Amino acid sequence: IEQIGVGVGILGRVYRVHLDGTGVPASVVVKLPTLDKKGVALCEDLDFYLREVRFYERIGLANPLRPARPYFTAFDPATHEFILVLEDLGRLRVDDQIVGCSVADAEVVVDAIAGHHGYWWESRRFASMPWLKSHNTPPYPAVVAANFEASWPVVLERFGDEMSADLRAFGERFPSMVGWYATDFTRPPC
Repeated sequence: IEQIGVGVGILGRVYRVHLDGTGVPASVVVKLPTLDKKGVALCEDLDFYLREVRFYERIGLANPLRPARPYFTAFDPATHEFILVLEDLGRLRVDDQIVGCSVADAEVVVDAIAGHHGYWWESRRFASMPWLKSHNTPPYPAVVAANFEASWPVVLERFGDEMSADLRAFGERFPSMVGWYATDFTRPPC
């Protein structure tokens, strides 16, 4: 067992588990809730873990933008504890987010995203997914605004001297704009 994905914004613990045996993959990825209490509270408030587990259970490989194959999923609605056992995609190439990718790779990505959005565009499938709530559904806007307000002083401390006055001013206004943004962002077409 090796922990992977440390420090890259993942609100969970992610492990690569190497397997021995007949008829099993060489490795799988196991995802569990974060141990950070603030992270857990955020995930509970916004149903992040529920949404992720339901995605793998109810959509998964039927999605045109193919995710990792789910081998096992479980979610406890009382505690928000969960486990995902997924196909290990570590064999695939990952481009550096800072360096970027080639034009050819960007074209592949845009085509894949277009196919994904085309499949879901104004889809009636959404009606059968009450766990997939719009970003303007409470408590989402309030939680996003509160988390931004809590994080903003840290961002200013670390990067404030590198920000323009306009960017700092926008950061100060942003929490009051979250409700409008969430509503505008979620207006039709879905």
